[in-house]
Amino acid sequence: MWLLLSALALADEYWVEAAPFLDRAAAADFETGAISAGYPARIVRRFQLGEGWQYMVLVEHFTDEASAMKAAERLGEGMAAVSFAVMRLDDGKKTKTERPAPAQATASARSMSAQQWLDRATEAHGGVRGGVVALAHAEVVHFVFERTVPYNGKDMTVRHDYWRQGGFRRVSVTPTGAGHPSVLVANQSGAWVAAEGKVEVRDIGVTLNAADELAPEAVLAVVLDLPGLFAGAGVEQFSFLEGADSGVRIGRGADSDEPALSFVDLDTNTGRVLGARYVTDAGPILFEMSDYAELAPGVWMPRKTTLRRADGRVETLVVKELALLSTPPADTFNKPSL
Repeated sequence: MWLLLSALALADEYWVEAAPFLDRAAAADFETGAISAGYPARIVRRFQLGEGWQYMVLVEHFTDEASAMKAAERLGEGMAAVSFAVMRLDDGKKTKTERPAPAQATASARSMSAQQWLDRATEAHGGVRGGVVALAHAEVVHFVFERTVPYNGKDMTVRHDYWRQGGFRRVSVTPTGAGHPSVLVANQSGAWVAAEGKVEVRDIGVTLNAADELAPEAVLAVVLDLPGLFAGAGVEQFSFLEGADSGVRIGRGADSDEPALSFVDLDTNTGRVLGARYVTDAGPILFEMSDYAELAPGVWMPRKTTLRRADGRVETLVVKELALLSTPPADTFNKPSL
């Protein structure tokens, strides 16, 4: 078992695991079927006390929950006699992740109206007192996330560390590879930006606006402000749509060009948002969310969000931390020094 867990620890975070086979030939048939479907698979043998050798087939190399779920659904369609689980490593321990209902389960999904699904989604994300409302009532907000964007033909990851207390702000931006780290601070005495060996005075109003573009409410408004989003013009006409990879899709149309929310994909088990399309002045943005957690009381957020923009750019947001505190560390909002 130790060797098995050691091998798993070297794999990507998510994988699909079939129920154990007692016969290696049966496991080999499944492995062949998975490979034929385009998925990398391998057989792992383990000894089960009292039962002898068992053969596990692992389908690996999934970096996010959504793609692993999609693979499990596809494998399940072609191999109905085999049961599957989507697994992940959590602090070195193997845990099973929640598996959403398949997209074909629309009959039971439509036992609720589109509006009832939107109401359920609001409750699943903390209700009217959760999300942006919970953040607004917090004395101190600390939000850390990484954004991976294309830059000069390569992916560049930038770490953002955001602090807020009343009218005070502190944001540090740390790129990997190209670029220079910077720190922005606003307090009762003024506002500054420290970058490339210099500290410069800035307009406090402009600085606050720039800092709050990196606040959780701005970065992930599509899940943190569902009551506001669902109160938008035309949402009362939302209906069921086809096209959800999993769960249920509700909206005005998958190709709508009206600047507003086009649709949301909801997990039929939890009611949380798996995907969305929002049209901005710069064109539509497709959001894909996975790995949800209640990172602060009443604040449910996906740890990973992929944004697909109209110009072809693909960005990935990975939330590292969200904390609602009563007080910050003593020197958080001090003027930056070199």
